[in-house]
Amino acid sequence: MFVDTCRIDQSLLGRRVDREEMRRVQLEMLDALAEYCGRHGLAYYLSGGTLLGAVRHKGYIPWDDDIDINMPRPDCDRLIRMTGGRLNDHVVIASPDGPIRHGTSFPRLCDTRYILHSSSPDGKSSYYTNLFVDIFPIEGLPTEWEKVKRHYVIAKSLVVMRKLAYFRGIPISPMFNAATVLRHIAHPFAKLTGYRLWNRLLLKHAKKYKYDECPYVGVVTSCEHTLEEYIEREGYGTPIQVEFEGKRYNAPADTDKYLKNLYGDYMQLPPPEKRVAHNFEVYESRDPA
Repeated sequence: MFVDTCRIDQSLLGRRVDREEMRRVQLEMLDALAEYCGRHGLAYYLSGGTLLGAVRHKGYIPWDDDIDINMPRPDCDRLIRMTGGRLNDHVVIASPDGPIRHGTSFPRLCDTRYILHSSSPDGKSSYYTNLFVDIFPIEGLPTEWEKVKRHYVIAKSLVVMRKLAYFRGIPISPMFNAATVLRHIAHPFAKLTGYRLWNRLLLKHAKKYKYDECPYVGVVTSCEHTLEEYIEREGYGTPIQVEFEGKRYNAPADTDKYLKNLYGDYMQLPPPEKRVAHNFEVYESRDPA
């Protein structure tokens, strides 16, 4: 069953899945993607905490519970077009504008046999989806630093509006500031216009600069990381192989620079208070079809 909702019939939730099983299923999705990309000449790269885990731990960061992939925008679009949004009998590629639509602003591999519940720490916003692997399109970016910063300011604003339109409620910020006030003011308008509009505007903005024509690139539709992932397109280039959970997967050609930009001294473990997992609960679906 494909799931993309803030509310769900609780009878659809079956057995609670532990982290070990969750990781096993995520790795199955990663293997399916890697095999398909290798067969069809599509580029993909481990990214974010997944790449950090591969380099520092040869697998998952011990407290982590997801997998992140970066793909050049042209390859990402080709993947969705070639597969029609279905990678195998239980893994679909859901995206904001693809054959299988999803509320996120970027594509996800979703295993329809499992349902995931994610909630904010304050419990004010949550959603249900399938167990997933994120795919973040790599977009072209300007070479002028000020233009790059403006590009991300607009992208962040569109991401916030999408979230306000999609999620229930507004997560409470520990700090009452101008951004919090603006979110409360914008919330009714975002709900009225709907998250699909903001996804369309974000996608149009993200594709403003063509990947193949820009010497610098980065991820735009997520805004989880912004300027920290700004790197020369050659930094991705021909992938190298890194070990992750006993297998070999693609990583950026200049993995060291990518990780330094993102994490600084990336081989240094963070303090214990920052070793925090996502707030995920995963269940078997009672309707896996």
